[in-house]
Amino acid sequence: MTLAKKGTKPVQLPKSSLVYKKHKQAEQAEQAEQAEQAEAERRKAEEIERMIEAKVNMALRRLLH
Repeated sequence: MTLAKKGTKPVQLPKSSLVYKKHKQAEQAEQAEQAEQAEAERRKAEEIERMIEAKVNMALRRLLH
């Protein structure tokens, strides 16, 4: 793994446990964010489904009365 900064040569990073831990923490944070986004999309879809169901029920009541 290398790290490059503007105007410097790439530097080889050590594969220490600290680097590994930081990498794993970043992956876990990304996975948590993706899970939160998926949950938000699921809630939004459920809300849309409830709205459509309510409109259909309202239309059926109007037709039946």
